[in-house]
Amino acid sequence: MTETFKTLVAAAAVLAFVIGGSLAARIVSPSSEGATGASTPPGASAPPAAATPAPAAPVITMETFSSGLFGYSVAYPSSWRVRDPLADIVTFEEPRLGPVFQVYVTPFRPAHGSGAFWWPWGGAWPITGSNADELAASAVADLAGDGIDVLSIEPATLDGQPARKLEIEEIRYGEGLVTPVTLFLAHHGEFTQAIFHYGPHDAPEIDPFVRSFTFTDGLGTPDGGG
Repeated sequence: MTETFKTLVAAAAVLAFVIGGSLAARIVSPSSEGATGASTPPGASAPPAAATPAPAAPVITMETFSSGLFGYSVAYPSSWRVRDPLADIVTFEEPRLGPVFQVYVTPFRPAHGSGAFWWPWGGAWPITGSNADELAASAVADLAGDGIDVLSIEPATLDGQPARKLEIEEIRYGEGLVTPVTLFLAHHGEFTQAIFHYGPHDAPEIDPFVRSFTFTDGLGTPDGGG
């Protein structure tokens, strides 16, 4: 073998080594990238996307309405309007939806076992009874006389005082409004208290409104706050 031929053979071997190494590097490259996290290996799950933060709950500013004349206070959203703050029946209304709650306080004469009451949707109710159960039974009987069904009666409290919660079927109220009614009834001192809610029986605003209701001294000054 001539010296020139040996040189050519050696050069060919070196070239083959270089080409083979380059091809091997190209074949190994994808898996080596996967090992470093640059790509997802076959069969593996993609990493979860970052969670989107939940929108913040709206902040509701509350105000307190106080009636020194009828002896109670109650909290309501500041965006609502208070109608007839000096009357025996005070309306709390949402500007777009209309009346949401009405608080009705009427004198109760224990010596006579009765008092005067007017349903907001019309008609008089001669209140009878001296406790929450008797008061509820009287209301149910009067409503039945007008063809209005009471769907359920449950124990409740108003500022710690025994009360009854009545869920009433849909009635027509105001200017063509047909709505379910939830009614809370209680006696306190010389008054009968009634809280009406107009809307679904499970509406979220019912519980905080009723829980905020507080009896005050009453028969003071007619200071319609709010």
